[in-house]
Amino acid sequence: MNAEAPFKFAFTIAFLCAALGLLFYGALGTNYRGGVDLYDAHELVTTGPYAVMRHPIYAGFVLLMLLVTLISADWVLGMSGWSWW
Repeated sequence: MNAEAPFKFAFTIAFLCAALGLLFYGALGTNYRGGVDLYDAHELVTTGPYAVMRHPIYAGFVLLMLLVTLISADWVLGMSGWSWW
């Protein structure tokens, strides 16, 4: 097996995850806020990816952290992203 194959695979998946992340943010529309607050025009988003899962952005982040571990080939670096759990 080519030594670069896992890196190429993980990089490709990471790129796709980043693109999906942009779509997830876009699906929130005007409901995206940097903080956790309610505001006057707040609505629960139940369409697009939010119709399938409650927190697709978090799911994408978890997948990206797994891919960082694979891309870096360094378990310490890869697992450092899990320290916020």
